Amino acid sequence: MNWSAIRGTTYAAAAAAVVGTALSAIGWADFDLNTGVVDLKPFNLYTFLGVTAVAAGSPILALVALVKKWGTR
Repeated sequence: MNWSAIRGTTYAAAAAAVVGTALSAIGWADFDLNTGVVDLKPFNLYTFLGVTAVAAGSPILALVALVKKWGTR
């Protein structure tokens, strides 16, 4: 079993979930439950990055560390 692949998938899913939740929470996206379509509304990218940097930064950094093999001998 490739634990690095499992950890990487988990980190990527966590980062995507945080970004999707942030877009929905601040009203920048609409999700249609019947069709599964996500419609993005126009938004300021700088504000979005400021809002999500803290929450999504940790799983993204963990994913980068996994890919770069930081912490291994």
